Amino acid sequence: MIANKICFIATLHSQMHLNAFKAFYLNEKRMGNLLHGIIRIRGDDDKYFIGKDELFFLSGCNLEYLEKVPKPSILNRFLRLVFNTIYSIECKLGKLQKELSSELDDDVLFIIAPGPFIPSLYEYRELKNQFPHRRIIFILLEEGIGLYIRDEERWRQRGRENLSGVRKWLWKTKLFLRNFLIAQKEAEKVFQKNNRLKRFYLFHHENGHLVVNQDVCDSFALAYRMNGHPSIPNVYKGRIVFNTQPFCEELQSDADLNCIKAVLKILRKCHIDMVIKPHPREKKLDRYRQLGVEIDNSNYGMSQETLLANCENMPIAIMGFFSTTLITGNLFFSVPAICLGKLINREDLNGFNDDIENFMQTFSDILHIPENEDELETILHSIQC
Repeated sequence: MIANKICFIATLHSQMHLNAFKAFYLNEKRMGNLLHGIIRIRGDDDKYFIGKDELFFLSGCNLEYLEKVPKPSILNRFLRLVFNTIYSIECKLGKLQKELSSELDDDVLFIIAPGPFIPSLYEYRELKNQFPHRRIIFILLEEGIGLYIRDEERWRQRGRENLSGVRKWLWKTKLFLRNFLIAQKEAEKVFQKNNRLKRFYLFHHENGHLVVNQDVCDSFALAYRMNGHPSIPNVYKGRIVFNTQPFCEELQSDADLNCIKAVLKILRKCHIDMVIKPHPREKKLDRYRQLGVEIDNSNYGMSQETLLANCENMPIAIMGFFSTTLITGNLFFSVPAICLGKLINREDLNGFNDDIENFMQTFSDILHIPENEDELETILHSIQC
């Protein structure tokens, strides 16, 4: 019975995904859509867990909340590989295109998940079996700056790094990679052609450049303001907020801390205080105590965007290395963003050099990126004026 009522099925894995979904939901609700649906949340990973209390904005909706999303077995994964191979051949022969172009169903079902990849053809067939008379449209949600600074192969590599045993062997198998990935790309083209794939992203590509999707940004800002938190005290007033990142815990050196110490000397010359805003997933917060500045522990676990949406006074600027919040803080709340990617010792950054370089190149129109400490001081003076 529920199959005839729900308007969407959303799968969310992190706080970023939750807020992206909120933004999309609020945007659709303004147009009279998305009244009922199912939200599936991965509940077996503490660092990504999303509690029921954070879904207050959906109160009154016909909502099914799944705390645990079952993981498929090795056998099930292998069968999916076989079916995806078959569906890939069918897709190349035009079967999917013929189905979509002849489909007359106007009853839309949104399948919502983080980007950059759409569900597999196997999952699409499963959905059509479950909802045979629904027009399925895939919505890819904003995933963060990784969508824009990493190519698809880098995303796949990140996924493979988390595999082990037989699953890792399957990923290394050329047959698996070739058939699965070709099927995905082929299907994506067909879905895109038939308006069955939409991206709810902060940016889109136009003539080789990133262009801001202002409507999406406005919906995000509204979603963060509706997070249900009280007004934040003046902890940021007249200060620089430094946004840390979990990658720093993987470094073999204190390259990040040494960079921040050098920056603090410049801030003191400019009579500006700094407050450290730890990333919600960071664990080793004690390493920042040697800096001798305030660490915003009172709001630990709360996203920077939520704090900015609810703080009484905005900070002078946000500072960091290649944090998503440098971009979102500027896009959503017009807070100046300073990237220190050229001031940190990049020799000790392991595999993060490419991310920092791509981040600076991709978002150079949004960020202040000082070449040296003197230029940083000039930027600070210009922001204060």
